[in-house]
Amino acid sequence: MEEKVEGFLDSILTALLNLVYSKDKKTERYLVLLIVIGFILRLIAALHLDVLADDMIYTSQSAGIASAKILSTHSNPPLFFYLTDFAYKIFGYTTFASRFWTLIFGTLLIPLIFLITKKFFDKRVALAAAFFVTFSNFLIRMTFTEQSLVVFFLSFFAIYIGIFYLEQKKFSYLIFSAILFGLAILTKYNAPFFIFSFLIFSTYYLKSRNEKVFTSKNIKNLFVFLLIIFIFSLPFLAFNYFLYKDKGI
Repeated sequence: MEEKVEGFLDSILTALLNLVYSKDKKTERYLVLLIVIGFILRLIAALHLDVLADDMIYTSQSAGIASAKILSTHSNPPLFFYLTDFAYKIFGYTTFASRFWTLIFGTLLIPLIFLITKKFFDKRVALAAAFFVTFSNFLIRMTFTEQSLVVFFLSFFAIYIGIFYLEQKKFSYLIFSAILFGLAILTKYNAPFFIFSFLIFSTYYLKSRNEKVFTSKNIKNLFVFLLIIFIFSLPFLAFNYFLYKDKGI
């Protein structure tokens, strides 16, 4: 056991030293610098931004939602509210706790956009994209109690994994992408637009490689993909069903 731990620590140390001193890791060093700067900017925003209307609504709706075992809310699906309530349990009922997840996911968007861009262009273009994400006024300003940054990260991460599926046709990538999209749709109601866009891109991608789109295998995989997303949608669908039924609609 001790040998495994030492080997793991050695591999981490080797990777860090390689990142710091290797001539081939210049782009990666710049990316790490952007991530650190992006985190600091978003931390300052999280601690000092004024309270907005959405802040007041989502902050209060999140408090105690796990104990109440509510399926969803009238405004958005439940995942973000449960995550925020979990942050309250760790950090207490503070402004930082209410904005903790937007800080984390907003920062993680920087390396994620780098990776997605590198899929289609080179490292220099990918680094430029990460630079714009780091210093984006809009993305920094969104570091408050609202779901957009979380749904951005989950949707873009799902797209990134989905691209791997399109390239390698590994079923596990399809499942992972569907789960991430499912978490996105469990976060905010606009997630289906990202899903629809990815399906359009998938059609274009397959045609660009002279592959057939509507094969029995692709249709079967699409069914599994949409089924997983539907399962993640059940909490807020059930919530709305019970609400309408209670109102006699």
